[in-house]
Amino acid sequence: MEQGGLIVGNLRINIRPDVYTAGSGRIERMQKERPQFKRTVDYARNRLAVMVRKGNPKNVRSLEDLGRPDVRVSMPNPQWEGIATPIEAAYMAAGGRELVNAVMETKVKDGTTCLTHIHHRQTPLRILAGESDAGPVWYTESRFQETIGHPIETIEIPDRHNQSVTYAAASFSDAPHPEAADAFLNFLMSDKGQSIYRKYGFEPPPAAASGGGGRD
Repeated sequence: MEQGGLIVGNLRINIRPDVYTAGSGRIERMQKERPQFKRTVDYARNRLAVMVRKGNPKNVRSLEDLGRPDVRVSMPNPQWEGIATPIEAAYMAAGGRELVNAVMETKVKDGTTCLTHIHHRQTPLRILAGESDAGPVWYTESRFQETIGHPIETIEIPDRHNQSVTYAAASFSDAPHPEAADAFLNFLMSDKGQSIYRKYGFEPPPAAASGGGGRD
């Protein structure tokens, strides 16, 4: 967006976006640094879960179980996967520094924690291949694997330990197609748009759940 187009190698496509979507925190930071959005809506919320093989052969019932020596963990790498930050916060809430160190240090060194590059691809593949027993992911990622018929099971994380993210969409003040931008944001918040997100396991955003609306 800052360079005014999509650049891939020596290919440049000059295009300006009408809408930007990201975590609500990122959009708020961008707006604070340089006001550029006309309208913002929070349209969905996600939370963490643990993905395991169907039948849960290692009997993983909680985040604390990921610290067990016999449980092989597929874990997003904090160096390049943003989801690692809320996962580590969830470890702290569930088992304190001891659990964080067990999963992120001890088990990395002995090979029972595998740090991924693209967790939402590698974690299900590793579990299906029998290379990992469990992996913390966004709830919707595990739900998707179940939906398409893979032998995957989703272990819920209690709210007191869980972390969540709110997804937001914002229309640019100088959007090339302002009417289309507004129509897209309206669709995200419509009953039809929201039903699609519910179908795939997303929760309503906090504002929608409490009866509120978007932000200008």
